[in-house]
Amino acid sequence: MRLFSTLLIAYDSGALDGSNGPYGPVGPGGPPGQDNLATTFVDQGSIDGLILGICDGNFIYNVTTSGIIESDNYPASYNPQTSCTNQFYSTDDGITFEFQSFFTEQNFDFIVFRDSVGNDFGGQSCSGFLDGTRISVDRSRLPISIYFKSDYIEQTSGFSIVVSAGYDSSNEIANGPCGSQNFVDYNYYYK
Repeated sequence: MRLFSTLLIAYDSGALDGSNGPYGPVGPGGPPGQDNLATTFVDQGSIDGLILGICDGNFIYNVTTSGIIESDNYPASYNPQTSCTNQFYSTDDGITFEFQSFFTEQNFDFIVFRDSVGNDFGGQSCSGFLDGTRISVDRSRLPISIYFKSDYIEQTSGFSIVVSAGYDSSNEIANGPCGSQNFVDYNYYYK
C-alpha cells in the first residue's frame, strides 16, 4: 500500500453535466461528495489483500481481487459522531460488498452508498444487524462511495465488509436491504 500517494482525485462540484470524472461519469445529482461526503480522495492503490479502516482517511481504492474495510476500532465500539467516506473502483464488471459482520445503532448509525451519478442507497435501511448481507454494484455505477455516519448516543461493534471485484446481479444494490432511496429527512444524514 502506498501511503498518501501524490495522485489526488478531485471532483468538480459544478460538473453536473454528465461529463467524465477520472474514473467514470459525473452526472445529475453531482459527483460523489456533495452533501458532506468527501469530494477529494487520495489514491491508495489496491485494496487487495488488505484490511483497512473506513475512517483512516478519504481514500480511493482499486479492487482487482478483494480486501476488507472496517469501522474504526472494529470489533470494539466505533467512535461517536463519525463521518467517514471512502471510494472504490474496478476494471472488472462491478464490485460486491459482503457484510461479514454488521451491527450499528438502528436508524441512527448507518452507511450510505453513492454511485457515480449521485444516486444514494442505504441510510436508515442500512443500519442495525445486517450480517451476511451482500450488495453488488455494476461497472456503470463505479466508482462507488461508502459513507459511514454515527451519532453521539450509542456505539456498537460496527462492521467488517469484504470488498470484491465482480458483479452479481442477484445481489443488485437497489433490491437489497441497503437499497432504499427513501430518506425520511435527506439533509439529516449529512449533518
